[in-house]
Amino acid sequence: MFNKKSQTLVVKEILFFAIGVAVIAGIIALFNQILSSELKTYTIDKKIDYLLNQIDYITYNLYFMSARSSTLSNISYTLSMPETLSGDTYTIWVKNGYAFCIKLGTGTQKCLNSSLPKETMLNGEHFSSNELIVFVERNQTNVKITLT
Repeated sequence: MFNKKSQTLVVKEILFFAIGVAVIAGIIALFNQILSSELKTYTIDKKIDYLLNQIDYITYNLYFMSARSSTLSNISYTLSMPETLSGDTYTIWVKNGYAFCIKLGTGTQKCLNSSLPKETMLNGEHFSSNELIVFVERNQTNVKITLT
C-alpha cells in the first residue's frame, strides 16, 4: 500500500516539525528568562532618567521665571507623575541640596545633578503619587525650591 520512499518522507517531515517546535520552545524560554528581565531593567532605567530630567527641566524653568520677574516671588507648580514605576513604588528626594534622586521599592536608586545655580537651596521629598508639587520661594538674596 505505502512504499518505503513515502514512509521515509513522512518520518522526515515529522522529525523536521519536531525540531522546529523544539527550536521555537527554546527561543521562547530564552526570551522569558533572560531578555525580558533585561528589557524590564532597561525600561525602568529609561523611565527614571525621563522623570529626573523632567523634574530638573521644570525646576530650572521655574527658577528663571522667578529670578527674572520683579513680581513673582512665590511660584507653585503641579507636575503629573505616575503612581508607580512598572508596578513598583518610588521616592523622589533631593540629595545634598543639589541632586534629584529616585529610589524604587526594590532598592534601585539613581540620581541626577541639578542644572540650577549652586546657590539655589533645594530640598524636599515626594512619595509615589500622581502629583509632584514644586514650590519656588525667592527673597532678596536667594531662591528656595521645595518638592512635595
